[in-house]
Order: sequence, then structure tokens, then C-alpha cells
Amino acid sequence: MELKCVGLCNGPVVVTDLDANVPDVYSKLRSKSDRRLLRARVSGDSRARKKLADKRVARKSVLNVISRRLQRVA
Repeated sequence: MELKCVGLCNGPVVVTDLDANVPDVYSKLRSKSDRRLLRARVSGDSRARKKLADKRVARKSVLNVISRRLQRVA
């Protein structure tokens, strides 16, 4: 899904937990180990979520924009 600029220029950006009130948004997932952790995270591995914590976007303004956009699509 394409979005207008939300201030995350350092991609790639991935959104997980699309059905949650506030989805998890990760940026700067460039390395093979980041992609491996992301696959584990999507599979439900809670350890991978902890390891990806430094890649998680915490800015509420960004999360709100993405949440609203997901609600419109659903």
C-alpha cells in the first residue's frame, strides 16, 4: 500500500500486526539478519520482536497516519 510521506525516509519500511489498533511499524530493515528477524516476527516469534525493537518506529504521528490508512482500506 502506498502512503503519502510520513517522515520515514530511511526505508525499507514494513508494517506488521495490521489488525491491531496500533500496528507495529519497522524501518531501516536493510540487512539479511533484519529480514530473517522480520520473517520470524511475522511467524509469531516473540524473541524476534524484542531483537527488532531498535528498528521499531515509535513516533505517534506516524503510527496514527498508518493506523487511519489501514482502517480505510479494511
